[in-house]
Amino acid sequence: MTPDATVDELLEYVAAHGIVLAREGHRLRYDAPRDAFGPDVLAALTRHKRELLARLELEDRGRDTVVATAPVSVQQLGLLGRSRQDPVPQVWNIPLRISLTGPVDPAALHTALDGLVARHHALRCRFAQVEGERWRQEVLAPRSVPLPVRDLTGLDAVRRAERVEEECAAAVDTAFDLTSGTWPAWSLLRTGDDAWVLMFVVHHICVDGWAVTVLLRDLAELYRAAVCGRPPELPERVAQCTDYAREQAAKAAGPGGNGRELVYWTGRFADLPADLDLPLDHPRPPRASGRGRTARLTLERGSADALRALCRERGVTPFAVTTAAFAVLLSSLTGRDDLPVVTNYANRPRGNMEHLVTTTATGVVLRLRLDRAARFADLVDQVVSRTVEGIDHLLPLSALRRGLLEEYGLRLPGAFPIGMTFQNSLDLTLDLPGIRAEVMDQPTEGARRDCSFGVVPQSDTYELYVEYATDLWDPSTADGWLGGYAAVLDAVCHRFEAPLDSLPGMGAGVR
Repeated sequence: MTPDATVDELLEYVAAHGIVLAREGHRLRYDAPRDAFGPDVLAALTRHKRELLARLELEDRGRDTVVATAPVSVQQLGLLGRSRQDPVPQVWNIPLRISLTGPVDPAALHTALDGLVARHHALRCRFAQVEGERWRQEVLAPRSVPLPVRDLTGLDAVRRAERVEEECAAAVDTAFDLTSGTWPAWSLLRTGDDAWVLMFVVHHICVDGWAVTVLLRDLAELYRAAVCGRPPELPERVAQCTDYAREQAAKAAGPGGNGRELVYWTGRFADLPADLDLPLDHPRPPRASGRGRTARLTLERGSADALRALCRERGVTPFAVTTAAFAVLLSSLTGRDDLPVVTNYANRPRGNMEHLVTTTATGVVLRLRLDRAARFADLVDQVVSRTVEGIDHLLPLSALRRGLLEEYGLRLPGAFPIGMTFQNSLDLTLDLPGIRAEVMDQPTEGARRDCSFGVVPQSDTYELYVEYATDLWDPSTADGWLGGYAAVLDAVCHRFEAPLDSLPGMGAGVR
């Protein structure tokens, strides 16, 4: 803290160091830990006294106090647009259903959850439009978010299970108002003497897979500290969503801007066939309902073992193999050999981003060309080279789409209809003292795009999933896709050097 700090910098310091400010008429009162307060802090408080009193007055009236402002990142801007336009905006919720077995301390858990909000700006932001068009993010002062605790132990087993499902579904189905704040929603259900279910719901604008892992790790340490009555052992200063957005804006405005990246993607996207023409079960409606489902399939243990063995022997990654196999599946379904496959990259290249909680994941379009006489191994090599090139020229899709149109007149589709994600940055481990925790994704009844495929590594196997629009496809079709995907994966693990036209679904005349 420097004596010439701005009021926003001062309030960020106050929030991070446990300093409590209060208004008493025209006087500004403070209560601060000894090691967090010094002459520089006092000088800054004195200089900004009038504005601090005004903000505290607003807070006393029930309004949130803004402690920092920043532009929005490209990822945040994209999610703002999509969540506001989506007919089912709650599809952008990230719901975690956490089953806890053991002596849970609800008060300590609430303290830990509030600690997450105080620690990470992304969990207490709101988004405002400046001059009716440009968006900015406003970080709000930390406050306690209620943790409702409902005791269901008085119900019989059947009704108790029904209530748990009802409560979890209701939590998932509640949309966020991003102009009011990104405060998480959580509730704790007691289902037995030592059995609990914690529902933890945040908006996707706050987190990606990497950030969820950070939150669970921080939650474990904050809970452990609350139970033991000691300070949490966490890094004091971590990068925030505001830091990320400012860095991104500075890079775009710097010398050269995004010119190098746009030159690369112009060549890659020339004559790109964007519409994959995946066969539909139902005619596309004039307006999508947003309704959707998620189908899942766990690879058989033998197939999973074979996939891991193949990767070790060939020196390739599971991402490269599963993405190449996905391209084979798409080609077999569409009859096309020139495929735009959108995959997500965690986009955390620097060490200071390790503890960052926000959404930085960026879509990378891999344009894959399949030669049916070529080997599957060649397609894997193509996935690797396209991925490396895409990351080296990384741009968020919305910025890429805008830049290509403005600079080169090249128009990309508003949204690519099919995505593929390998979720290796998501770790759902929650290590609480004396408690067994199982973290699961609570399904939503919506679809973010036509269909999104994914692979989730697990301890001894892989889970395949597809989230799909029920306007367009039936459950049996989605199940068939996953079965076909599993068949391709099993085949390539034993026939890595085989030509593509010998793989399931790729024979002559097969679609």
